[in-house]
Amino acid sequence: MFHREGWIERNIELLPFPACIADGGGALLAVNRALEDMIQRSLRQAADSEEGLETAVKPDLFAKMVRYERATPDGERIFLYIAEDRANWDIWLWHLMQPFVGEMATGLILVNSDLHIRAVNRTAVGMLGLEPEQAIGRAIHEAIPELGVVLRPVAHKLTTENLRNMLFDVEIDGQIKHCLLDTRVVDGYGGSDDRKILLFLTDIGERFDSQIQRQEKLATVGKIAAGIAHEIRNPLTSIRGFLQIMRQNFIRLRMEKEFQYTEVMLAEIDRVNELVGELLLLSKPRDMKLEPVEVEELITGLAPLISSETILHDIEFHLCIKPVPKVLADSEMLKQVVVNLVKNAVEAMEHGGTLTICTRVVQDEDLVQIDVQDTGPGIPNYVMDRIFDAFFTTKENGTGLGLPICQRIISDLGGTIRVSSKGYGTTFTVLLPAYREK
Repeated sequence: MFHREGWIERNIELLPFPACIADGGGALLAVNRALEDMIQRSLRQAADSEEGLETAVKPDLFAKMVRYERATPDGERIFLYIAEDRANWDIWLWHLMQPFVGEMATGLILVNSDLHIRAVNRTAVGMLGLEPEQAIGRAIHEAIPELGVVLRPVAHKLTTENLRNMLFDVEIDGQIKHCLLDTRVVDGYGGSDDRKILLFLTDIGERFDSQIQRQEKLATVGKIAAGIAHEIRNPLTSIRGFLQIMRQNFIRLRMEKEFQYTEVMLAEIDRVNELVGELLLLSKPRDMKLEPVEVEELITGLAPLISSETILHDIEFHLCIKPVPKVLADSEMLKQVVVNLVKNAVEAMEHGGTLTICTRVVQDEDLVQIDVQDTGPGIPNYVMDRIFDAFFTTKENGTGLGLPICQRIISDLGGTIRVSSKGYGTTFTVLLPAYREK
């Protein structure tokens, strides 16, 4: 029914109040040291022998204990007993945390709206080098200064919206650890007036370094582009104007060979202008007009354009659109991302294939997912880590800017873009936070 190896018994010591657990028959199953200290008696032996709770704990204390019930996976019942009335508001925490956070690979910290720590799981303890007894009850900027620095600028948002992909570093035993932070708002025991925040911590290690290097490279390229864009475009505009005049003269004088030269030069000038435009997007995308966007409507609106392109390349096109929440985005930029991913997929299937666009909801994380799948040859493992690098391309006429631009746009929208390819076919996945109207 309920084993000593279970999460509750291993983590009951992390609860910031005297507590114990009993089964439906009243047998004592687990106890934390705070309760033992309170009654000045060891209850471990009583728990091992499944002694009755009422005989293990003094009657007057037992009468004051608050009981909270939950069902076990096999249909039995267990009870959490709390020995102090002041802990009533924490009952909801037990119900929320105990089924799923015990041995999560993700660190979890619960804080009040005033950013005081109420509970931590074992992963967070190991990840941040915490002493639970010293951390619980303290302000987070005191217990974990590095995390406090990250949360302070967004403290006004923490109780009203969920934040994602916040990066921070923490030094443990002389080593720098890179972590990713997500937050989730949870109503407390008293409802929405007693809101708490769950902090989800992921150790991302060396992946952070490569991401930073990529972002720094994109930023450098963008700054250069922003600085010289006008210097490049102004002379190109003059050259293009004179070439157009020359082309008209060549037509009038029937100089066909020279006319063909001007056509080639004009095409190349247009290509340079397009490249400069793409570089500028890496610096800072144009001011985004954020609004709730219907993903289904956006993709079905692009379907005729995509369909005509796939027909030209002997590619089957399938839509697998499921109802999803709106996302807060710039619709034109999101269209650009989808079109770029479709363009890559079409170019990957030189001899035909199948292009599929799917949408779905990632319920656990409240995300909207857009998948663009192809049945091409796939992406070799040795280039997988470089496909989002600026100027890296395997195409003869590619600029190597399409995917970095997509990544930049999605990142600015608060989402992520991922790729999977296992030797046959490639799937690009765009994940965006679902927009919930208040």
